[in-house]
Amino acid sequence: MPNPAFERDAPKAARPSTLRYGREPKIMIAGLARVSFQYWVSSCVTVLVGLLVLGTTACSDSGNGPVGQPPAQDNRFQKNTLASPTGGYVDSVFINAPGDRIYFLHSIYSVNDFLNGTSIYPTVPFLPGHTQSPGLDWNTDLYYVEWNGASWSAPQNLGSSVDGSTINSTGNECCVWLNEAETEIIFYRDTFGLAALGPRGNFLASRATRNDPWGTPVLLPGDYGSGNQSASIYRHDIHKTTSGDLYLWEHDNSLDNKGRLLFGKWNGTGWDAPAAIAGSDSPDDESQVWVSRDELTMLFNRRDFTGNTSLMRMTRADITSAWGALATVSVLNVADSNGYTIWGEPTLAVTEDYMLFIRFDTGQLPWKAQIMYSGGNPAQGFGTPIPLN
Repeated sequence: MPNPAFERDAPKAARPSTLRYGREPKIMIAGLARVSFQYWVSSCVTVLVGLLVLGTTACSDSGNGPVGQPPAQDNRFQKNTLASPTGGYVDSVFINAPGDRIYFLHSIYSVNDFLNGTSIYPTVPFLPGHTQSPGLDWNTDLYYVEWNGASWSAPQNLGSSVDGSTINSTGNECCVWLNEAETEIIFYRDTFGLAALGPRGNFLASRATRNDPWGTPVLLPGDYGSGNQSASIYRHDIHKTTSGDLYLWEHDNSLDNKGRLLFGKWNGTGWDAPAAIAGSDSPDDESQVWVSRDELTMLFNRRDFTGNTSLMRMTRADITSAWGALATVSVLNVADSNGYTIWGEPTLAVTEDYMLFIRFDTGQLPWKAQIMYSGGNPAQGFGTPIPLN
């Protein structure tokens, strides 16, 4: 979701000249030659060419139960309960409706310290089933882990093929949403403008039950799919509501080089053209929108030009009303050990009494991509985060 830029050295191989991974950083790749490409290193990192700021934290602890504590029924959200992934690039976290599956993306390349200009990006082993092709080893695949009553499972790949006929391909998959039955999925695939890898855009796939293999992904129509998508204009992180409306965000280099929120009304046969959400825009970056089951609460990330990230909320009385005034939602002690707030991707289960998100801990090298749990709720705020991996 971010809009930063940083550099990375690696073998040249057959890498594209420009690769967009969301509103993410700019990575420079080198070996025999240096090739520039945009790579989503964090649907939640916002770092501007070597600039990071000390983030602010909430000064009060409020919410459901002792805020920051996991639900009482089990230990699924305790510290370090996720045995994998523990390294590499992790992002695009999504919690399913009952809270027993966590979806995320993974790449073998770790996010290193680009504040100080390092160009070394360590790798970790591939997760099981990762889509691989010579020269495209930096790609991201989508996975999930499942709670079995006592522990989280090993990561499960959502389906892998080099030809793009499954969820994961040799492109970069990210930005996932699933319906409550987990029989419908929307995700974004970046193919870097390489015709052999197919179009970039937002795809939809379905299946009969949540335990069946996914069907062949198809592009969403028009500008929700591959229409008007490029390295300089892109839309993703689609959230589909109960009534069928679509919420998402767009980055357009020609519009102040920032992110803004969009909305697509379901009209019974399709979606109206994407439109801005009144009251949500600012000079800062808006991205990563989440909407409640009753469609009366909307959360999203806002990042200023320094990279400081906040959680914003808008509410309304009913689904026919306009969204109300903006409010900032407190997240207690979200800063890492260095005081930085590089985080994003808020995702909530239907109970809405906790939130998962991705945070990058800059206090260690390489930076650790952490799936974080925070108890609380959108109205009263969220407590001190707990790292799950």
